[in-house]
Amino acid sequence: MSWALFGAEWDELSSYQKKEIEEYLDTLCKETGLSLTRVTPGGRGSNNETEEKVAPIRLSLDKMVWLHRPLAAYFVTDFLLGKCIAPLVMWHLGYRRLRNKVADSADVVHWYHPGNPDVHAGKSEAEIKETADGVFMLHGVGVGYLPYLDMLQKVSTATNGLPTLVVEIPYISLRAWARPDARGPDGSASAIAWSMRSVGMERATLVGHSFGTITASWILRHSPEHVHSAVLIDPVCLQLARADVAFAAIHRRPVSAADVLLEYFVFRELSLAATLARNFFWFRNILWAEDLPGNKRSVGILSSNDAIVPSASVRNYLVDKGVDHVWLEGLGHAGFLKRPAILDGIVEQIRMRGQMRSGEGKKAD
Repeated sequence: MSWALFGAEWDELSSYQKKEIEEYLDTLCKETGLSLTRVTPGGRGSNNETEEKVAPIRLSLDKMVWLHRPLAAYFVTDFLLGKCIAPLVMWHLGYRRLRNKVADSADVVHWYHPGNPDVHAGKSEAEIKETADGVFMLHGVGVGYLPYLDMLQKVSTATNGLPTLVVEIPYISLRAWARPDARGPDGSASAIAWSMRSVGMERATLVGHSFGTITASWILRHSPEHVHSAVLIDPVCLQLARADVAFAAIHRRPVSAADVLLEYFVFRELSLAATLARNFFWFRNILWAEDLPGNKRSVGILSSNDAIVPSASVRNYLVDKGVDHVWLEGLGHAGFLKRPAILDGIVEQIRMRGQMRSGEGKKAD
């Protein structure tokens, strides 16, 4: 409770904070009829057997687990892919790097494609004002936006060339010496909103995948006026009050060769391990259905065999709140990137949600 509410050990709390937790526990016991026994590791009321059976997951307080990797690995993921190939590909595709004191930093890179200047030709003024005027893409954990290049090109074609803004997040992209954005959720969301305004993008379709949906949750809370519609793929930001995501990313034991590779090359990489173990607070990153721009202008895309996202629980939550969802049967986390037909369906969702009028759909109750 002390970590979940205040991100600290019990002994580090003020008397007011301790009293607040005690009141919550008293209310819980009265409402449910439960009788709780406090167990403090190494303290009164604890024993080894109880501690082994009851082990809370406290990301920012538990031991950070990471694995060394040779410099050659970072030469490939950081220098070769991140600093050479990826920027060249983006320039070739027509993207340019935004350079301003607010949006650009050593931690986050913003790329912009102006799109087709005649994209709104033939549309009425009302239609232009009430539909999305751009696409904002947030990638997941891995090697940055490289795995999404095909998706970006398909989105541009499907939307007839809407402007596109892509945020590259180095500290989840296997980069050497990368560190979490020191600006925090509010500062990061403010910088992203500034980037959107600087290129004239006022009402974007927000597209986030995996960890990118965490950043999406910051934008939806901080600058909802800049989000016309939202497409959340493998959304780790939903149902974060549950332990599933934290357990899968930090504590779950690999059961297959793919799990072993994922654990070593991704979750145990130093920068990502530091992000998850020291800079990941569920109450800052969770997204509630009420924060989405509209039931019909938002959609959650879920993979049935996702080893990270509790897809069944998230589906039930979205159904209960009246938010649309797409169920990808038989796919694991990020599996859509390897299935062209399914990727085409996701691109169609992005196009369709962006074309909906602002008055379509309503906030989740």
